[in-house]
Amino acid sequence: MLRLFGTIETSDGASDPVRVSAPRMRIVIAILAAHLGERVSADRLIDEVWGDTPPKTASAALQVYVSKLRRLFEPELTAGAESAFLRSDAGGYILEVPVEQVDIARFGATCRDADADEGQLATALDMWHGEPFAEFADESWAIPRVVELRQLRCGAVHRRCRVAIAAGRDATVVDLLRATIKEFPYEERLVGLLMTALYRLGDQRGALDVYAATRELLVEELGLDPTPELSQLELLILQHDASLLEGMRLRPAAISDRALTRPAMYGRADDLNRVSEALETGRLVTIHGPGGVGKTRLAQEMADQHHDCPVIDLSSAQTVPEASASIAQALQVEGDPLTATATSIGLAIAASHGFVVLDNCELLVPDLGGLIADILRPSDTVRILATSRRTIGLAAERVVRLDTLVPAGDPTLATTDIAEFAELPSVRLLCARSGIEITEGNIADVAELIRRLDGLPLALELASVRLRSRGAVDLAVDLAFADAEDTSPPDVPARHRSLNALLRNSIDELNDRQRRVLESLAVFASAVPLEAVVRLMADEMAAVEVRITVAELADRSLVATTQTEHGVRYRLLETVRTYCRSLRSEHEEEDRNALVKLLSKTATESLLQGDPQFTLSDVDADVSAVLADFERQRTDAAAHLSLLTPVASYWYGVGRVREARQRLRTAIELYPDADQASIGLSSGLLGMISFGDGAFHDLARFTGEALATLEPLGLPGLGFVRAGHHVGRGEPEQARVSITEFLAEPFAVGRQRLAGLEVAAMSAWFCGDLVGSAEAFRDQAEFARSEGDAAFESHAKRSEAMLVALAGEPERALDLARRANELDPGHGRDRAHIERLAASAVIRHEFGDMGTAVADATASLELCVRRFNASAVTLAVPIASAGALAGADTRRVARLTGWYEALCRSTGLYGPPTSRRLLDDVTSQAEASVDHSTWVRDRADGASVGLGGVLARDEPSGG
Repeated sequence: MLRLFGTIETSDGASDPVRVSAPRMRIVIAILAAHLGERVSADRLIDEVWGDTPPKTASAALQVYVSKLRRLFEPELTAGAESAFLRSDAGGYILEVPVEQVDIARFGATCRDADADEGQLATALDMWHGEPFAEFADESWAIPRVVELRQLRCGAVHRRCRVAIAAGRDATVVDLLRATIKEFPYEERLVGLLMTALYRLGDQRGALDVYAATRELLVEELGLDPTPELSQLELLILQHDASLLEGMRLRPAAISDRALTRPAMYGRADDLNRVSEALETGRLVTIHGPGGVGKTRLAQEMADQHHDCPVIDLSSAQTVPEASASIAQALQVEGDPLTATATSIGLAIAASHGFVVLDNCELLVPDLGGLIADILRPSDTVRILATSRRTIGLAAERVVRLDTLVPAGDPTLATTDIAEFAELPSVRLLCARSGIEITEGNIADVAELIRRLDGLPLALELASVRLRSRGAVDLAVDLAFADAEDTSPPDVPARHRSLNALLRNSIDELNDRQRRVLESLAVFASAVPLEAVVRLMADEMAAVEVRITVAELADRSLVATTQTEHGVRYRLLETVRTYCRSLRSEHEEEDRNALVKLLSKTATESLLQGDPQFTLSDVDADVSAVLADFERQRTDAAAHLSLLTPVASYWYGVGRVREARQRLRTAIELYPDADQASIGLSSGLLGMISFGDGAFHDLARFTGEALATLEPLGLPGLGFVRAGHHVGRGEPEQARVSITEFLAEPFAVGRQRLAGLEVAAMSAWFCGDLVGSAEAFRDQAEFARSEGDAAFESHAKRSEAMLVALAGEPERALDLARRANELDPGHGRDRAHIERLAASAVIRHEFGDMGTAVADATASLELCVRRFNASAVTLAVPIASAGALAGADTRRVARLTGWYEALCRSTGLYGPPTSRRLLDDVTSQAEASVDHSTWVRDRADGASVGLGGVLARDEPSGG
């Protein structure tokens, strides 16, 4: 198969597609495919491939490309054999491939053969995967073929939608028509079909809006009025002409009562198809989802498509016998005993519609399952479509989960493009019901409103009513919850007239255990693993009870589940969470304290354990929300700092150094009068975290403040802070003394010991004691192994490898580095990857392999633009600069060293003696080879644009 939609690829159908990689080969095969079965001269191919100035070897090169294409498509072809795929002919070439083996040709043939066959038309449209000849669309040889294919596609969409509308499946084509009209805005045939479909779905205003928008576009862009046919259609819609309803599956007598009085659906075409497909193979299909998500509306649409079959509301039935009686009455079935009635109902359905909708089944589950099984038993042709917040529980049940119009994690509301935003289903619904228009002034407020309402159709309907009466977007959410009868839609059930009423109806069904777990879940602001809920409720409920209860709540559509790469996550819809928080308003402080306690414990466990079952990263959004709340209130320094200390330490361990520093600095500044011991400990932590970020000025400053506060208190363990203070002040010898004292203390265990050995190794390194530094890293690796921390062991071995290389043993260093990479390859983690590249650069440099050394040093620096690593920078800058000097690129040397000098000056960072000597030597040689003013200018340029700018502006040296 030759694929020309989007990227040019080949596929044998059994393995992954193979991309035709060489650009000129892609041009050749694309031109030949555009003229499938026709001879294309070699001269024309040369002109298209090389333009007006082809090289002398163009003819030979073209033959090479043709030969490679033959081997690509016919790998079994022997030398000298005639190709059945790409034939040479009188100074040209002919691509002879069956139509079904070239996607654009197969698409064109299917479109032409399909006529009015909706299935074939759908098959043809499914073949369109990206623009044909995408990378050559503007070439003269491609334009006619692209135009032809696009017109075929437009025609296929028109015929498919026309057939669907004639068959009464208007709702299934609305989204397709809207999307196609975006591509072909002047195609009035498509506009007419969209207007017709919207009108038949009860959205007269939407149909007229489409006409008005098209007329405005035609007048402004082309200076033309709509065709008489389109204008006549507008008039028919305004007059509610009965001819527009011809072909609908609804009987005309029922139209005013049901279809035309119901609001249009938005964004449910795929869901409608899912339900249709489920009903083709299943006899019991349940539309399952939270209250207000649109289950009933979708079921009504399915009923309309099945010849106006009965929709029976079971919300008022209190018992299964009452439900049986309601169904029998709706179907005009007589029966007395329950089983006889169920049998009679099944036979009646089979004899008439063959299909029935049972709406609002949740209150009768699980007892309703027996009645439904009895109804299905008499005839194999009977099908039931149920709507329920709970699944029915029968083995034969097919469940179609209906999500909100804005599923969790959906980024669509973040767009700032007004036209794109206005086309989102949730926005279209809100605007259609409320009459508001999206502008730059309200787009952010509307997005926030929809987010807070979860994109629930009912919630948006309620907010729309409030918007019409009050006009303020920011009031609509609160008013949608309020039990305000004066602004409630009178044509909806009382239980749906506010979100409070809807949620109260769902939550009143719960037992005490279920309600308590639901309220606990409301404490979390984001989706969390089940273990988080278990731990939060550990003092109230056994873990197995919590797990079972969460599953029950998920079955009731009160808890939403999301599958992530780290496993299943559980969350409440924002509407459910808001309602539950209102029920717990008197216990707000108690709930927050419970969450803070959980987060603090989790941070400590995450810090101390190598791979715990549940880490702080699993509740990252809640950590940020709680910390932001502390920063806003500024009233609880003890709780704030007690949470932030383990959190910041954990963030430092996983590479979120700058975030940890920012939060700590903010907290220290917020509480000038807080307990001095807490402030001192936080300052010490901030200082040591600054060490990892290369901010040595901050390291010296904050560890100094911590020592001034903590030393008078006689707290143990200050040798660690004192050592960091000496490092920040450029006193590595004194740092070695202090850290040695710390490591001798009995409490220097766990992560504290690992951190202390890091400072010991770095102090020795900065003193020029390579052997002593390597020994400290070796001790660190052994201790990390005993702690089961593979990542830290790998880091220590990799660091030892660099020191061993610098000490003159590159072979042993290479072996250490390989062992480190086997322990923790560092794939997907910037910090480990940066270290791996920096270590490789040092080792290769010592081997004399400058090419690889410079490449790895540069790659390490490129990663440091996003996630800074002080050690890597001090090692990589001298090597990268040496490589630039060897290539006579003195401008790059000047910019890189200018940036590095500015960094050291602003942060206090200083590198180990070996790196400083290499850098000084490179700088001296480069400066001596150019005039002074040029050198100064380029150095200043490097300091001003930063590391990213220096690496991006890789210009050739001017000498």
